[in-house]
Amino acid sequence: IREYLRFLWKEENTQNLEEEQKIINFLSSTLKEELYLEAYGSILKEHPMFYTNFSEKTIRKLVSRIRETRLFPDEKVFNEGEDDDYSIYFIIKGKVELLTSTKTIENSLKHLGVGDHFGELCFFTGKPRIFSARSKDFTTLFSIPRVEFLSVLEKNPEDYEKFCMVRDQILLYGNHNPLKIRCFCCGK
Repeated sequence: IREYLRFLWKEENTQNLEEEQKIINFLSSTLKEELYLEAYGSILKEHPMFYTNFSEKTIRKLVSRIRETRLFPDEKVFNEGEDDDYSIYFIIKGKVELLTSTKTIENSLKHLGVGDHFGELCFFTGKPRIFSARSKDFTTLFSIPRVEFLSVLEKNPEDYEKFCMVRDQILLYGNHNPLKIRCFCCGK
């Protein structure tokens, strides 16, 4: 039954995404940008790490780079120590569990739900993942790959400078205040 439900969920979502993409491809670039801003802009405007650090121009360009990922229960998003595209993830539907592991045991750090985000440290620093993430339900994530973000920032030197300041605050001083995030364990 589980496999059948997974098949249905995957098929339905794949068909919808293909049809949506066909329709979007017919739009002019201005209309595409407006559509993406309407669909994804609110996500970035809800997270202070974006709207307090970067200009409206950068956010408008960034929304077209957001990717949607749909996951099954217990499917890995990324693994601890993995070199990947250093995306930041936003949970749109479902649940995600953050884990850390030793050689034999996986320890749950935190359960995240709709409206939460994760992966921001790797996104800003370019360092390998310090924990693993896996879906706990049928989950929909929006993500922004770091390389896509940097390509948007290339066209806006002021925002690139802000990005470098945020990165340096984290790497050199351990200061996470520009990201407006708290430690999962102690809340500081």
